Order: sequence, then structure tokens, then C-alpha cells
Amino acid sequence: MEWCKSELFTDSSSDKKYFGIKSFHPSYPDKHCLIMRVPRNININGGRSRNSSIRYTGEKGGESLIELISSGADWGAVIKYLGIHAGNKLDYCLKGVDVWYSQTLFEGGCYENAVLDGIQLSAYMTTMTRVFSNNNGRHSFSFGGPASNGGLASGSSTSISLNNCWSRRPGVSGFKVHNELWYSSWQSCGNDGAPDARTPLAYDFNNVKGVVLSGMGAEQTKKFMRIKSFRGLIINGIQLSRMGNKSPNPKLDYCIELVSGFDAVISGFSPVTSFSDKYDYDLYVSGATGNESVTILDHSIRSNRVGYKKSVLKGAFLYPDIFQWAVGRSQDSGFSRAGNTLFPSSGFSVNASFTGIQGTVVERQISIGKIGPGSLILYATPNSTHWNIIVDITMIRKTAPKSAVTRQFVVSKENNSIDLMGTIGEAQSDWTFNVPTGNGVITVLDAAENVEREFIVKVRFTSSDNSPIIFAV
Repeated sequence: MEWCKSELFTDSSSDKKYFGIKSFHPSYPDKHCLIMRVPRNININGGRSRNSSIRYTGEKGGESLIELISSGADWGAVIKYLGIHAGNKLDYCLKGVDVWYSQTLFEGGCYENAVLDGIQLSAYMTTMTRVFSNNNGRHSFSFGGPASNGGLASGSSTSISLNNCWSRRPGVSGFKVHNELWYSSWQSCGNDGAPDARTPLAYDFNNVKGVVLSGMGAEQTKKFMRIKSFRGLIINGIQLSRMGNKSPNPKLDYCIELVSGFDAVISGFSPVTSFSDKYDYDLYVSGATGNESVTILDHSIRSNRVGYKKSVLKGAFLYPDIFQWAVGRSQDSGFSRAGNTLFPSSGFSVNASFTGIQGTVVERQISIGKIGPGSLILYATPNSTHWNIIVDITMIRKTAPKSAVTRQFVVSKENNSIDLMGTIGEAQSDWTFNVPTGNGVITVLDAAENVEREFIVKVRFTSSDNSPIIFAV
């Protein structure tokens, strides 16, 4: 190695050439090999984008190959292209968690073959660009609070930016944040498992506030992301390949898990339904309190591929609808919805029970001018097996003698038997409503051609299976 003012260079002329370290620092026997006591404004240039130029070659196990040890919070280190290898004997390649290390810049480099984590760091105002962490036993990248502040789960890490960082073959997760992560942006990061050792979880966050994850990916990984608490979360652009268990069975519960929180916006889930055979849900809120508001900006996550579980099984949600689609629920086919009521247009086949919300009522209201004498089909129920339909008809006769009447009809179909279950209102002699073969039909019996009538009709349809209804008008 060679020092030039405040910069340390290591020879990187060949991937096969490296510096071997087999002993520990005398002040830290069986723990740390290299100590960096004052990282302020120090620059290290290791010359490595992949592979390692410094490797632990000893026989004894220990804690870290490089340990940051400072008497107080420190800042300003620049670590470029440093390749270090823990020899599958040391817990960490690089570790610094005694105090906050801020305004640190990592560029390139490779951190590999640690028993636990490639990098474990307590940091804020820190940027990592094109950093590679490979074949570590637990996490590739691990962030948290310092021991001086209560440990990894304490404090808030802020302004941590990861750009184009790569995790490969971690034993537990690629990217782990133990404490709260505030106002940070990660982009173009990826986690790759291996065919014989799929990563259990690519991204694992404890608590995020004002965090943007953009253009994130994973391959050969069982689950993509878990966030235990969220507020002001934005995820845009997700690409996945060879996800879930290697074989279709056993099927996993969900690909993305949000535990509980307040506001999240998601878009660009590019696999769409490619992994429906691998997961019960693409997106799941597992500890819903009712305050959650998860907005999906497009149809990349389909409305029948999301789910939630209440944190308290009894009682009502503060807000009943956890998921919202800015362009309408995909299972609603773009039709308007108000709560549990869907309002489709005419000419479309709609299944009430498969629109994404349990107990959906399909409703259509129409105004019909002069009919008749003759018949008009209101709706059809082709290939339907089980349904209930409520039809409200108000007839307004505009030709003398003027009159108005409202009637309600309840029709049901069970086991291929259609029954007019009940009616409200007095029967009329000049018009009628009937249900031949499951179609709803208004028939004007009055043969007079010059009688002007208006029918205002409301039809409500429910079904316990996938029975469809098609509105003819």
C-alpha cells in the first residue's frame, strides 16, 4: 500500500493479486485486523470494482477486517474501490457502529465473504454508489444507530443515498435498516440470490419516513421487501426475476409486506401477475390499524392481488379502505365505484364477486323514454348460477290521464331456478316487468301508440360466485 498525503492506494493490477492479513491488531486480539481511528477527511483508493485486494487469511475467527473506532462522532471519509474479503472467518468486512459516521462517501468496491455482514455502519448524510457486497452470511448492507446512542435499533439515519448498489448471495437479506430511516433516496439497487441458495428477503426496513425507492430489483430471491412501519413512502419501478421458492410449492404468503403505517404510493410493479403462482398476494398489509393509505398509481398491482390483516381482529377500522387505485381498481374494469357499489356501463359483462371488494353491489340507473307497445330488455344474465337482483321501476305517464307509480321487484336464482321473490307496489294493467330465462324485461301492454311514458329504473345485482350481469341499456 502507498500513502500520498491523505490518500491510501492499494495495488490492483491483477484480480489474482491481493494482500493477505492473518493477524489481529495488538490492542484488539481476536477481534479487529485493521483499525481506522480518525476517519475524518481520509481517502482510501483500493482500485477494485469487484473481487478483493485485502483478504483475511488467518485461521482464527474474529469480528472485523476493518473497524472504525472513534472517540466521538466523525465525518468526511471517502472510500473508493476498496475490495476486502473476510475469509469466511470474520463477522464483518467493514464495521463502524460505536458512534455516528456521517458525510461518508463510498464509491465502488467489493465487501465479501463475511460470516455476518459485508458492511455494518451507523451513518447519516452518507452516499454509496456502485458498491458491491457479495456472499455474506447475513446482510450485504446493514445500517443502524450507534452503540453510543443505544444500539442499532436506536436513533434515525437521515440522508442515506444508495445508487446502483448490488447485493449478491446474502444469507438473510440484501439490504437491512435496523433503525428509522428518514428523508433518503435509494435507486437502481438490486439483490441476487443463487439457484441453490435463494435470498430469503431482498430489502428489510424497520421504519421509513419520507423515503423514495426507485428502480429497485431482485432476482432469485424468495420475498422482495418488508417494511415494518411507514409514513411518506414512495416506491416506483420494481423489476423481479425468478422469485419465490424455486418450485411452485410451497406457495409463499406475499411478495411485498407493509406491516403498518400511514401513507405509501406505489407504481411500476413490472412483473404484474407473472408470479401469481408463487405468492398468495403481491402486496399485503399484515398489521393494519386502519390508518393506512396505500395508493397504487397504475394497474401494475391488480386489485385482486392485495390483502390485509387487522392488527386487532375486533372493532372497526378508522378508514375502511386501505388500498386505493388512482386509475380505479383493476378488477373494476375502469368503472366508477363508491364504496361497495360499482356502476358499470351498458354492454359489459360484470362479475360482482370478483371486482376486488367482497360484497360488491353492481348498480345501474337509467331513464327510458317512450316504450311500446312492446318489450325492452333491461339486463341479461348469461351463464349465471347464483344471484339476487332488486329492480326499482318508477313509471311516469305524461299523457292524460297523467299518473305515476313506483314498484319494486326482487328476483333470485339458485340451482338454475329463477324465482320472483317479492314485489312492492300495486300491479299495473298497462305495463309489467318479468324475468324470462333470467333477463329483466319491461313490457308495455297498452296498445295505444300515442301514450308518452318515462321509466326511471334502478337495478342492483349481487352474486356469491362469478355470475355475470350485462346491462342492455
